[in-house]
Amino acid sequence: MIKLCIFLREEKILKSISKKVHEMEMKSLEDGRRKIRICLTIMLIAAVILGVCYYYSAAGKAERYESEETLVNSGEKCNGC
Repeated sequence: MIKLCIFLREEKILKSISKKVHEMEMKSLEDGRRKIRICLTIMLIAAVILGVCYYYSAAGKAERYESEETLVNSGEKCNGC
């Protein structure tokens, strides 16, 4: 009878320890997922910012080239008349 009580008590202790270990592992997984989510969000924001900068820098270059071409084209038309 005493051995059975000791065994049951040890079993409860082991269950509570395994439960706490499981909770710690789940918390660790949640922390890892949160860190990955934050990292991916930062990378996404950086990519969007770089894309916008590239778009506007390319648009500015295109406007300059178009204005240069317009000047050359209008000069050619006047010389041809």
